[in-house]
Amino acid sequence: MQPLDKKYKTKLEALAKEIQASDELAKYLDEEEEADFMLLKEVYEPQIGLLYEKVAADDPLQLVAFEKRLLEPDFEGLFLPKILGYSVLRGEINESCKYVRPQFHFKDILLAICNSANFDILKKRIGQTIQMGFALSSDIWITNLIAPFQNRRIRYYLQGQSLEKYRDPEKRAVGYQRYRRQFKNHNFMTADFPETPSELKILWSPLKNFLIYRIALKGNDKSLIPHLKKFIENADFQGTKEHLQIMGLYAGFFDLGKTDLAHVGKIFNETRAATPGFAESWLHFGLEMHENEQLDWDGKVDGQISGILDKSVKDELTEFYLLTDLVHAEGYAE
Repeated sequence: MQPLDKKYKTKLEALAKEIQASDELAKYLDEEEEADFMLLKEVYEPQIGLLYEKVAADDPLQLVAFEKRLLEPDFEGLFLPKILGYSVLRGEINESCKYVRPQFHFKDILLAICNSANFDILKKRIGQTIQMGFALSSDIWITNLIAPFQNRRIRYYLQGQSLEKYRDPEKRAVGYQRYRRQFKNHNFMTADFPETPSELKILWSPLKNFLIYRIALKGNDKSLIPHLKKFIENADFQGTKEHLQIMGLYAGFFDLGKTDLAHVGKIFNETRAATPGFAESWLHFGLEMHENEQLDWDGKVDGQISGILDKSVKDELTEFYLLTDLVHAEGYAE
């Protein structure tokens, strides 16, 4: 998670103060009618949403920090049901449609909702999301989340969201895909960049999926460049499958200037020279990416890789890119 830029912090603080000083909130606190809370939601959630979209578009690594600010009481629980859904869908799942790792941000948001003074209203918008999050989590994790609640009403509510039908892996997978489709037009993905070899093993797969998502999105990825440069420079990562694949996505699909191309080219060729089986691993990775429906590995990608490749090295990688250069320049012969 990256810290939130001052420009976003300032806007969130101003928005929180506006909410606290609003006539809509005053009326809701005075009369405690759900209709008044819904009016508060209609006025301020779109404003939160616009700022959220800006962060997601330009600084996606700051999304979790943005969401954590919304957990504070001065936002009155606004926008929390939506980011609860985002937190459920960010988690990496395995072949059994279960989370690979516990989703602590999902827990934090859920706890903030349950401890909110507006819980009785918010809970009407989060049932399906909790059901899906619990379906993907382990029984022990769910028990540990619910057990500390002293309020029996909240505890019974949460217990009721763990559905028996989702114990069946097939039904769980169907439910997950159905739930995910509700968010297909939402931009909420983020990731952490590993800094140590132990973190690399844990964070590599979600980082790879995040980069593929961003490439398919074709948005503004300037904020990711410094982190990608730091990643490929990490000597402890170089020579690993994980490094090769992240470097490959960066080198092939990101819009890089001459300086950044020269930088990635130097590391690419140094790693190639120092890593036994690099060419074979690269070609396997290229085949995997060609088959990925989210990506368009076209002549531009081949050209960018070919442009950084040291072709004085006589190996199958040089042979392959000499051939792709010829094909893209002259086309296929009939």
